[in-house]
Amino acid sequence: MRMFDNIINFILGNERDFELRYRVFNFYCVLGLIISLLFVPSAYSMDSHTSFKLLLSFSAFVMCCWYLSRFRRLFDLSTFLTVLVLVFVITPGLWILNSGSTGGAQYFFIFWGMLICSIYNGWRRYTWLVILFAVIGVLMYIEYTYPALINTYTSRDARYLDVYTSNFIAMMSITMIFIIYANSYRKEHEYVKNYAERLEKIAVTDGLTGLYNHNHLYSCLKQEIYKAERYKRFLSLIMIDSDYFKQVNDTYGHPTGDLVLKQFVNILRSNTRTSDIIGRYGGDEFLIVCPETNLENTVSITEKLRAIVEDASFGESGQIKMTISCGITTWEGESLSQIIKQVDQALYAAKNAGRNRVEIYKDKSFLTDLTPSI
Repeated sequence: MRMFDNIINFILGNERDFELRYRVFNFYCVLGLIISLLFVPSAYSMDSHTSFKLLLSFSAFVMCCWYLSRFRRLFDLSTFLTVLVLVFVITPGLWILNSGSTGGAQYFFIFWGMLICSIYNGWRRYTWLVILFAVIGVLMYIEYTYPALINTYTSRDARYLDVYTSNFIAMMSITMIFIIYANSYRKEHEYVKNYAERLEKIAVTDGLTGLYNHNHLYSCLKQEIYKAERYKRFLSLIMIDSDYFKQVNDTYGHPTGDLVLKQFVNILRSNTRTSDIIGRYGGDEFLIVCPETNLENTVSITEKLRAIVEDASFGESGQIKMTISCGITTWEGESLSQIIKQVDQALYAAKNAGRNRVEIYKDKSFLTDLTPSI
């Protein structure tokens, strides 16, 4: 399969360096080369010297255009020369030598139209299509007015064989073009989808820890408050702040401080439920939203986290010890800003009480004047 992909990339050009329309043009060139070479032996065997020379000349011309497009990247020149020859040389030649409107040439003209639509945009596309239609119209007029100029079939079998062959080649060519476009569309769709998912992830997550960022944390909390209010469910919040984390950065450097935060986040993830929403509130502060969790269970979860962090070792060689202070509150109909203020004040109370402890929000008037000693 990989070898097949390499062959396709060699013929058409890889998707990274070549636009889709130029890859389609390269495909047209190779297909035209193959078709013309297939007809060369039959033209030679029937002593049709004019057709034989025309096919050989067309094969060489298509090969040159493919080389200019694929390897020299002279896209505009190669596409212009190809369309120019197709419209003004190949189209009249096929019409005159291939029995005009009764032959199989008209199936290839559909092919020409698809080629023009594939490689050109804007006014160039419509200009060349109008020219192609005008040339075909002139050829039909010539055939009607001067029928002796049109080469006719020698037998009924020869006509049906030519029409069948032309029809088959045109249908296969059009099918291959649609396959190329369909595959390119699918790959482009997957790329855009993956890119959009990456952008969405970047927009809602913290770059260092991989947790939800401040803004998305607020959005999630707003949704959970709505659910708790509508379905009469419990909702609790835990705010966590690492004690004296600035000393870690000052002593060991910020890279080590980042590592400690990542290790701490791993502990949070490993010791919370999948339904809990964890986010980085800011700096070394973290917020955990606990849906359908009453106060008793929230205290149990928080005390467990505090004890695990106190016993854990951080840093590359486990040389750093760390503790956390935690504030807890439960939702009882407050607004988003109010419940954030409550859990924030509970955290301040934990810090003022000596750190490495868990405090529950009890009374706003009692906690309003508390200020932590950082």
